[in-house]
Formats: sequence, structure tokens, C-alpha cells
Amino acid sequence: MHENEMEMYSDLQELFRIEYYYLKNVLNELEYPCDDLKLVLTIKRAYDVICKYTGYEGNYNPDYQSAVISLALTYFQNDRVKFDLIKGNKNIKSVTQGVRSTTYGDSEITIDVDGLTPDVRAMLPYPKLKVFG
Repeated sequence: MHENEMEMYSDLQELFRIEYYYLKNVLNELEYPCDDLKLVLTIKRAYDVICKYTGYEGNYNPDYQSAVISLALTYFQNDRVKFDLIKGNKNIKSVTQGVRSTTYGDSEITIDVDGLTPDVRAMLPYPKLKVFG
């Protein structure tokens, strides 16, 4: 990493300090390997999506902490499902031998066009109206 990238990474880690440590502990409990850079960038991605949706881009808003954490966990869950599919794990729910039947589960969480889940959207205020003139 270049010096500017390291400085930006340190600034983001400090800005999202609470979210970072909470998610780090949760992911460790779930035994999900995650390096610090990926964690910080996923938190930033979740925060940027939330700010874009609400229209409150700019300064950090601590009111969004729970929504940021929830959305970042969703991103990690979906990444893990995709990674398991690439490795060949097909997420089989049930298998029947007589007349052979296999049922596959869908553990990927649905994300809408705004990049949000319905749960996260419910945590947020309504978006600011945008006036074009």
C-alpha cells in the first residue's frame, strides 16, 4: 500500500471506530476470516450507500451506526454465500433418495437497487427530496 492509501485507511478506521470493533468481534465469533482493510472498506461502502439513499451525504452521522453495521453484515453474508458457491458448496437443504430429489437453499439476502435491505431501509429516515431546477 502507498502512503496515501495507508493514511486514508487509518482515517476511515478512526471514523468508523465503533462499527469496526463491533463487526470485527461479530465476524470473529462467526469464524469468518476478514482482514482489516476489507472490513473498513465494507463499512465505508455500507455508509456511502445509506448516505446516498437518505440524501445526507457529507459529514459522518452517528445515528446510522446500527444501519451501517446491519448492512455491512449483509454484504459479508452475501460474499460468503457467493464464495461458497464458487468453491462448489451448493447449500443443499434436503436430499431424498427414493426417486432422487435435492432441494437447494437460498441463503443470499436480497438487496434492492439502492443497495439496501428492507430491514436497513426501515431503520433509516425518509430520503430528502431532491429538487431540480
